[in-house]
Amino acid sequence: MRKLLFALLLAITAVSARADVGEFALGVQTVYGTDSKAPGIGLHLKYNFRYHLRTNWSTNYNFKRHGVQSVDSNFDFNYLFYIGEKVRVYPLAGLMARVWFWKDRYTIGTEEYADSDSDGRFGVNGGGGIDYVINDHFIVNAEAKYQYLKDADQVHCSIGVSYVF
Repeated sequence: MRKLLFALLLAITAVSARADVGEFALGVQTVYGTDSKAPGIGLHLKYNFRYHLRTNWSTNYNFKRHGVQSVDSNFDFNYLFYIGEKVRVYPLAGLMARVWFWKDRYTIGTEEYADSDSDGRFGVNGGGGIDYVINDHFIVNAEAKYQYLKDADQVHCSIGVSYVF
């Protein structure tokens, strides 16, 4: 089941969009989650299917902290409000999944052992963000969302840059 969940997370990793209808934007981001208390990196893909509506798929990797690392994948809907030609703000709502990985090392007598495991959960996202259009091909964004997961809620913040196709 855990391997299936991890495969699902990786499969979701690749889709998202931009402000004009039918445009795609692919980007990178730095992330921080208050539950993991570890920075990370991520990829996002955005797709504008209506003037004010877009989808945003993202996958993030949080670096190892206290022996635990995580991967999460998010599928959010954004409703864009245009403030002039360069700024867009948006609320967001969506679904997410996260998988944690850890490895424990311990010694019994003179023998050294390693034990690894993983755990995963599905949840929902709610939050908002802002885009700043640099030019026709580049957008900078910042986003904060609350991720509700059983026993692992957190505020998830990201700052990124996207290339618009």
